[in-house]
Amino acid sequence: MASFLRYLAVLKPTSMQQEDDLRALEKIVQFARALGIVFLGLNSYWFCYDWFAHHALTTLVVDRIFWNLQQSTGIFTWSSITKFCALFFLVLGCYGTRSVRDGKPSKRQILLLALAGFFLLFGNDPLRSLPAGLEVRFWSYVLTLLGGYLALLTAGVWVRRLLHTTLARDPFNDDNESFEQEARL
Repeated sequence: MASFLRYLAVLKPTSMQQEDDLRALEKIVQFARALGIVFLGLNSYWFCYDWFAHHALTTLVVDRIFWNLQQSTGIFTWSSITKFCALFFLVLGCYGTRSVRDGKPSKRQILLLALAGFFLLFGNDPLRSLPAGLEVRFWSYVLTLLGGYLALLTAGVWVRRLLHTTLARDPFNDDNESFEQEARL
């Protein structure tokens, strides 16, 4: 029995190892968010190509890479495909986020912000065909795309905070050793 307890003591992570694990998790979270932003950039380049071409921000190499990517995966068939990819990495990024608890957003606030984010992110396709100038179409599309992404990011962090505070009310202590004791006065 004593050797088994020593074995368990070896398995218990040290605080230094936990800090390294948290740093690694934070890097993964940041990378997931960065991939989400990359997908938004790919979406903007493909679906607002006229603006990039007008400002001479295109190259043959990048265009060939995009064309090969489209031919092999079909990722640019609809704009919602790249938006869902960005949303997937956003969800991954929000899952591992540890937020600061400054205020408690209500479920209604989270729902409204998430709905606004979905509307801005997925409902902005008609902006590309507005009867306006190229600059207005491009900037309205890109700004609503980014606004929707940021609204969903905020809602995701708030959901994570709400879940964490709800689950933190566990009657066990950190090591699951005992129940809280009842205190009567």
